[in-house]
This record gives sequence, C-alpha cells and structure tokens, in this order.
Amino acid sequence: ISDSGVNLGIVFGSLFMLGLFAIIPSQDLAWRLGFLISGLLAIILAIILGRLLYDLPEQHPKISKEELDYILSGRENVSMKTKLSLSYWLRSKNYWGYMQGLGAQAGIFFGLFTWLPLYLFYARHLSLAFTLEYTALIWSFGFIGELVGGYVVDKLIKRNPNLGFKVGFAISSLSVTIGLAAATLVSSP
Repeated sequence: ISDSGVNLGIVFGSLFMLGLFAIIPSQDLAWRLGFLISGLLAIILAIILGRLLYDLPEQHPKISKEELDYILSGRENVSMKTKLSLSYWLRSKNYWGYMQGLGAQAGIFFGLFTWLPLYLFYARHLSLAFTLEYTALIWSFGFIGELVGGYVVDKLIKRNPNLGFKVGFAISSLSVTIGLAAATLVSSP
C-alpha cells in the first residue's frame, strides 16, 4: 500500500483536463493550457524539491548528530561495487519478472493515458470531452484498484511473498490487457 497513491497525478490530471474542457470552449486552447499549466507546476515542484532534498543525509544542513548516527547505524556497509555481466541478467528470473512488470506498467500509462483517448477520438469519432471522461473514469477505478490491490497483496505477501507478488501481477496484467482489448471494440458512448 505504501506506493498505491503514486499515480494520483495522472488521475487528477485527467480530471483537471476534463474540468478545463468544461470551462474553455476551444478544445485546442484547453489542451495547450493543460500542458502549459502542468509543465509550469512540474518546474515549480522540481525547484522546491531541488532545495529540500539531498542525496545523502550527511549533506542536509539541519540534521542533528543523533539523527545522523541513527540513520547511519541502519545503513548497509557496501564497500565494493560488483559489475554483473549481461548473461547474468538475461538468465535471472527476477530480472525478467521485473521487465514484465515494467512492460505492464508501460501498457497502463502509455496505453491508457496517451493512446486510448486519441484512439477513441480519431478512430471511433467520439468527442474529446467523452474520451476525457472515459479516461478519468478508468483512472479513478485504477486508483481504487491500487488501494484495494495494494492491501490484498500486502496481506498475501505476509503469508507467502512469492504468491502475493504473482497474484498481484497476474490480476493487474490481465485486467489491463482485457481493458485495452475491450476499448478497441467501442463504437459509441
């Protein structure tokens, strides 16, 4: 559950764009303003975080000696870096599992966030406002799924870590695949 809210920006961004279309009658202007506003917010956030975050706790100017000692006492002592060969990674089940997860995540983010609204607009001739509503609905259900799925997977991991990850990965991957495939069959709102 710890990272279940990490995609909130996409959900709120879709809802923001939907609201922008309702306020601004020109769809071309609404899209441009959406990109401009989100870009400016990202730049402002980068500046704020660049001033607040540090690579190492030792670099933070306001850290107390006690706090630094506590943090450093829990840090692993890694003294030698080991470079692993490409064949090691290609034989690793963990690596391929991780890559499958990244592929599923790319399908979610790039498929649902960029491809699907454009597909519905251009190929199925649905209104841009409808495609935004549809996308906002998908992201809203996705957010609920993240919270519920995160809770269920956390419970399963406590019983059997391997089972928890496999069940979570299988259900989420199948859901995205079925959802994207079903989206291609849409012919009317």
